[in-house]
Amino acid sequence: MRRVARGKLHPTVYLNRTGASPQTTTSNRHRPFCSKRTILKGYADIQRRAMATAAGPSAEQLATLTGGTTVTFIDRLLSVVEEEIVPLSQEGVRKGNKLFGGAVLRKSDLSTVSASTNTETGNPLFHGEITAICDFYDMPRDERPPAKDTIFLTTHEPCPLCLSAIAWGDWDNFFYLFTYEDTKDAFSIPHDLRMHEEIFRVKNGEYNHENHYWNAWGIKALIRGLGDGEHHASRLKFEERLEKLHVTYDEMSDVYQQSKGKGAEIPLS
Repeated sequence: MRRVARGKLHPTVYLNRTGASPQTTTSNRHRPFCSKRTILKGYADIQRRAMATAAGPSAEQLATLTGGTTVTFIDRLLSVVEEEIVPLSQEGVRKGNKLFGGAVLRKSDLSTVSASTNTETGNPLFHGEITAICDFYDMPRDERPPAKDTIFLTTHEPCPLCLSAIAWGDWDNFFYLFTYEDTKDAFSIPHDLRMHEEIFRVKNGEYNHENHYWNAWGIKALIRGLGDGEHHASRLKFEERLEKLHVTYDEMSDVYQQSKGKGAEIPLS
């Protein structure tokens, strides 16, 4: 693994093609937020939104990215969040940044090109996705693949700014872990849903997940879609990992909320 320190604005980890990554541990401290009830409520929100946006990407479109091995694909996405993005975000929130992060993976073998986290204390536009895009394009051209040959992974459903940035960056896909409802209700950051409605008249964040620029998938919805058949055991294991990630991000949210008003210049905190 090769770590590149690029100053305070862009803490980034570049990884080799083996996907080697730093390790991290998550707390076993349980809170009401990460209960089974919360997970089920999140699934209900996902189902409601899925029904409202029925014309989303098809199973065939997903299969072209996963090679038909959805379980392996989900496992890799969760591992990138757990082992590569979380350590960066934990460091970032201690400096007053929000807890959002992103990563870029090669479609060919799902190895990590770069992993990044929010750096809004340096510039309020440096959301997790924006930092990830900047870090990706800051790499020498001969060391990075074309954007369309990569997977864009983000820990939280992108805000309107980042939805556009992903399109401008030439990605044809993205996958997100936490939904807008999680960001608003669990992490006390309501601006994504509010901007959709106030500026674009999009109710409940129901943007088009399949459009001319990209297709978008929620990782929680993919896990839920595994159902109770042959992949039932994998679904249960993924749900356990989700609960642990909920705990980890709940702890990061506490750190961030406590830092508000203590010097960081973030207009929409």
